Amino acid sequence: MFKTLWQIAIVLMITTNAWAQSDSKIVMQTLATYYNGDYSGDKLFALPASINKFLPDVLLAERRKEMAFKAETNKFASLIKKTKLFKATEYVDSRPRKNRDGTIKVRAVYDRAWFPSIELNGKRYVFSEDDIAADIEVFNLFLNDAQISVESEPEALELTKLFFYFARGYSEHQGKQILSNIESIPALFRRGKDPQVEKLRNVVESPRVTFQNGKYQVELYAWESVLGRVVKWDFTIASNSLIAETKEVGIV
Repeated sequence: MFKTLWQIAIVLMITTNAWAQSDSKIVMQTLATYYNGDYSGDKLFALPASINKFLPDVLLAERRKEMAFKAETNKFASLIKKTKLFKATEYVDSRPRKNRDGTIKVRAVYDRAWFPSIELNGKRYVFSEDDIAADIEVFNLFLNDAQISVESEPEALELTKLFFYFARGYSEHQGKQILSNIESIPALFRRGKDPQVEKLRNVVESPRVTFQNGKYQVELYAWESVLGRVVKWDFTIASNSLIAETKEVGIV
């Protein structure tokens, strides 16, 4: 489990002056007013259009998480140091609370799903975890803004792992992991499922990276406990652009 450093409540309101509106139909880039206690200012946001509907009048409760991703290349180690990791949720209710000094704070009360979110150089990138195409597009905007390009097979593999960590919620869920073999799935979830496990034993393998026609190809298997799905991910990486195809190969 990751330790919560602090919790805040923010209100996001779309301003009339939109920033760098994207031609994309699935991703929004917008300038929003950001409120946090006594602080108020503008921040840039990139997020799937499917969750953008929450922004005009919604209060988000956020948690800033420890960055536990262990980079194995210098390029991504440097990027990690500059990136902040958050979680955000749709507003449900708020309750005022009086502090000892007489000031009033509003405490957010929520029960909705958390959205993974990161910040780099003052800009927020929010991911849905449901719309893979939109999340990939938001992640590519992040890579472009960070001026990150992939130049080796280790960097290509690390980039895909970072996508899972930032955009798929692998930063805090022990029930989500990239597999090296079928035994990588915790025994608790494999117990009593011998037929399914045996079917996947010769399918699931460690991530593989190849380079051909000027592009890196990354093939890996991942498992998420909520649905019990084992999914094969095929990534194509050209410079700082990531493309992904997925295929469910089994249920455990």
